[in-house]
Amino acid sequence: MAAKIFLEKGGEMGSLIRAYDWDSTSIFNPDKWSQSHLSAIHTILSSRFPMLVFWGKDLITFYNDAFRPSLGNDGKHPQSLGQPGHQSWSESWPVIGPMIENIMSGGDAVWFEDQKLPLYRDGHITYAYWTYSFSPLLDDDGTVGGILVTCNETTKAVESLMHLKEKEEQLQMAIVSADLGTWYINAKTREFLPSPRLKEMFGFRSDEDMPYDAAINQIADTHRTAVSNAVEDALSKGLAYDLEYPIIGFRDNKLRWVRATGRLFNDSDGNPVHFSGAISDITVRKEEDQRREDFLSIASHELKSPLTALKGYLQIMNAKAHTLAN
Repeated sequence: MAAKIFLEKGGEMGSLIRAYDWDSTSIFNPDKWSQSHLSAIHTILSSRFPMLVFWGKDLITFYNDAFRPSLGNDGKHPQSLGQPGHQSWSESWPVIGPMIENIMSGGDAVWFEDQKLPLYRDGHITYAYWTYSFSPLLDDDGTVGGILVTCNETTKAVESLMHLKEKEEQLQMAIVSADLGTWYINAKTREFLPSPRLKEMFGFRSDEDMPYDAAINQIADTHRTAVSNAVEDALSKGLAYDLEYPIIGFRDNKLRWVRATGRLFNDSDGNPVHFSGAISDITVRKEEDQRREDFLSIASHELKSPLTALKGYLQIMNAKAHTLAN
């Protein structure tokens, strides 16, 4: 009767546990289970958090409905129920087995975050990430009777983070390859974070501080106010930011032309978060533009000179012809 009360409900796993032929295992019929054992199984069946129990000398496997989705299809479910731990989790037992055996021998509980473990599910061996703990479960006589596993599969979160990190690395490689400097300005605190390359463009060492005011001061007088106003408009009004301007290097006093593009980024509620963007060195392009303008100016002048001389010659000829006619 006690076993029936403790094993009632529990969804799919509760039904499977009640119907299982436990006499075929080393823990025998539930009517012979200790109060501690029944309480442990009742705990996981009543919980909506993924849990497992390994019980007895063979570490017989129990798990609840919340854990069921992590087993996938055509994998461990429902075969794992009632199996010894080293069989139900054979692919990951080389990692988790020694920890479980140590706890069964009186060792301390363990906890891991985002640990990668092999797992057989959906018809093949794959890998999954878990945040989990192994804790001892005391039996009625005070000895360790089993292991409580509380766990949460974090595979999707970890893989998303890895994908994001990969994208960030690709972006960083692109920025480095394009020789771009980047900046970040916190929309609320106005904290300014320039990249090492941006510092170099403004004539600073890559490892030294370059406050926002110092960066603004390196912009040529002819453009400084316009750039400062454009940054403020982007931060306060979200206006577009795309400018070309000259800067004078802080240490080398070298004139450089740069193009700066950026925008204001908002959170999901539409509140400004940060203003960031990139700066490219366009000095070579500007010098080429200047040489082109100089060439066109000279060419235009040279073309005008022969035409002027020819016009004067024609005027003289016309005058002589007029004199002869008279």
